[in-house]
Amino acid sequence: MRKTEVAIIGGGMAGLSAAAALCENSKLNVTLIEKDNVGVNETVRAVFTEIIEEFGLGKSILSNYSRYVFHSALGEQAYFDYKKNVMVAIDYKKACNELLERALSKGLILIKQKAVNFSSVSPESLLLINLKDGDSVITELLIDASGYTQWAAHYLHIPVSRYYSVSYGELLKKCQIEDVKAFRLLAPNSSYGNGGGWAYPLDVATISFGYSIITEKLETYEAGLKKGYFEAKSKFEPYAAWINNAEKIREEAGIIPVGRIGRFVDERVLIIGDAAGQANPWSIEGCRPALLNGRLAAQITMKAFDKKKFNSSFLMQFEREWNQYNRERFWRTNSSSAITWFKTSDMQWDKIVASQKHLDPEVQFEYLKENKVPFLVTAYAIAGFIRRALVKKLKWMLTSMLYK
Repeated sequence: MRKTEVAIIGGGMAGLSAAAALCENSKLNVTLIEKDNVGVNETVRAVFTEIIEEFGLGKSILSNYSRYVFHSALGEQAYFDYKKNVMVAIDYKKACNELLERALSKGLILIKQKAVNFSSVSPESLLLINLKDGDSVITELLIDASGYTQWAAHYLHIPVSRYYSVSYGELLKKCQIEDVKAFRLLAPNSSYGNGGGWAYPLDVATISFGYSIITEKLETYEAGLKKGYFEAKSKFEPYAAWINNAEKIREEAGIIPVGRIGRFVDERVLIIGDAAGQANPWSIEGCRPALLNGRLAAQITMKAFDKKKFNSSFLMQFEREWNQYNRERFWRTNSSSAITWFKTSDMQWDKIVASQKHLDPEVQFEYLKENKVPFLVTAYAIAGFIRRALVKKLKWMLTSMLYK
């Protein structure tokens, strides 16, 4: 049986952000438990330049972008040019390993095992984490960064995220890319994927291209997801022309929970990153929230050890600080999610893209950065809400008349 002060479940970006912050800024004994290799999801991610600079992850940068394009499959495009590089494509695995190396150099203990369950043990109500190999770890505080499985939330019977963004694409070489300075977000499409897609060129011959779907049931997505991607790859111009004779380097796939879980804390437990559903819900942006919330969890953890308080009421500081910045954006997106992903037509998405064409680039950048839902999406959401309310009212009135 091993003992540690802080145990972190999960070696993705959120868990490693917390681990690096704790190891670099405290003398706490920190153990990271990861069942696979760190950063196992080897993909290209688009991240705001400033956050990569803030966390010192420059070695993971693959490409810089000074232009953003929002593109509808029906042809409408909104272009935004900036005076500097505002986004970067990063190697997710390399970024994770940068954080890991920094944490290991400051004393992090890494255990490559699967965490099975945990329980409170007397007399101090410490947490006992049981591992798959039969070993166990006793910890004073647990940070769950287990990813889309939302391990601790399930175990603690906390309501989990309602939706999942499931993506599939490819990193391709031997392409003919016309514009390497633009990162492109592709609007949702009924044939390609209701979650939208991406096109991140790394150079004139290499690009990460893919599409995603939003689903409530993970077990039903795979066939339709891949079918949609390959249809987009062959039909969505200009990308189909760019990658017509390309060769696959690897698949680019992942699963991100959409929508926060019921709560982020429990007795001696903090839940962060995808395990908490903290990806920004409109753009499904995961890396920046993972880095920021991992660091915030480390800060609250250090305060907890300083005060010797590990109960949920003290740890709730984490949720309060998260709410100050995120409550409104999550409410805004969740209120329009049914329309955004499941009701909005291809033609409506074409109009949504067109509605952004005349925005000032700096305004649009803040729009993107702050994860704001476009006006037309909000309008469609409100219209849908009113329609559903009227239908519900009409059904109630008809039922009342029948039973009179």
